[in-house]
Formats: sequence, structure tokens, C-alpha cells
Amino acid sequence: MSHIAEVYAKDLGVKIGKPKLTEHFFPITKDKYICYEISSNLQAQKYDYWDIVSSLVTPTLNEYGISILEIPKIHNKQKNYFIKNSLLYFGLSNHYVNLADSYEVPSVSLLPNLYENNFNSFNHALILTPDFSELKPSFSDQEIPKRINEIKPEKIAQAIFDKLDINKKISFKPKKAGENFLK
Repeated sequence: MSHIAEVYAKDLGVKIGKPKLTEHFFPITKDKYICYEISSNLQAQKYDYWDIVSSLVTPTLNEYGISILEIPKIHNKQKNYFIKNSLLYFGLSNHYVNLADSYEVPSVSLLPNLYENNFNSFNHALILTPDFSELKPSFSDQEIPKRINEIKPEKIAQAIFDKLDINKKISFKPKKAGENFLK
């Protein structure tokens, strides 16, 4: 029985090979930056505490001359260039983690509704998930409550510092998030 890739290659008359990543120049005004992508169409992947993560890492990154830039809405080859030249990618576990890993760019990403083993086959990525020891992942696009919010902002911020080899310990400890915190 042939592998599906072999059948497609035979039917299309092409050779099977390794994918080739190409990038096109994209003007970036910053020399040192980390990039992120936090938007999603899926309710289960909308993390509510990105602003806290940003407020925890920005002052220290500014001391090191590192900017935080969102991955722009541009052509894919230019996104490749953008990610390839960054110091780190952080955000959701999506194809940008694959891209960063292929360019050996470290990454910190959130995976809210799957086991890490289902997604993580990377050399340079740290995948953060909720604690699935008691309540298993839903594997769903919609969750009530959203499990992604169980990942603490201080854990994400510390992971960013660790991946950048910045010797800084996050001392932020929330006392209590009230019921109207996000309203």
C-alpha cells in the first residue's frame, strides 16, 4: 500500500522532497524584536490576559532594547522573513510555531484544548497548556469556561524571559481576579 504522498506525487508527476521555505524582504525599523500573533477566530483560543503578559515583559525588554511587534498582515513570504529575523515568537500554537522552529527561532505558545503531545514535535518551542491532570482537554473550538485562561500570565512572561536568556524572575502574584475583571 502506497503512502498518500506517493500517490499524489505519482498522479501529479512531481517528486517528493523536503519543503523549501522562501522569504521576501520586509522593511523592519527595529533591529531587535520579538513577534507575536494572538488573534484567533476560535473562541477556545482567545486568551484574555495578553495585556498582563505585555505589561510584565515590556519594561525588561525595553532595558534590553527589544521591541514587541505583531506579525503584520502581509504576504506569507514576507511573514517568513519577519519571523526568521525575530528573536522569539510568542502567541497561539499555530503554523507560526512550525515556521519559527524551522528557522531555529525560539517560541512560547499556548495550546488550550489539546494535549501537548498532539502538537509538540519541536526543537525550539515551549508549548504551554492548562493542567489536564484532572479535567481533560475538550478538543473543541468552543469551551465554557475557556481553559486557555488557566495559563497564568506570569508563567508566559517567565517563559519569554527564559527563552531569551534574560536573567529576570517574575515576582507578579495576583491576589484575586474578580468576576468583573474582563468586563
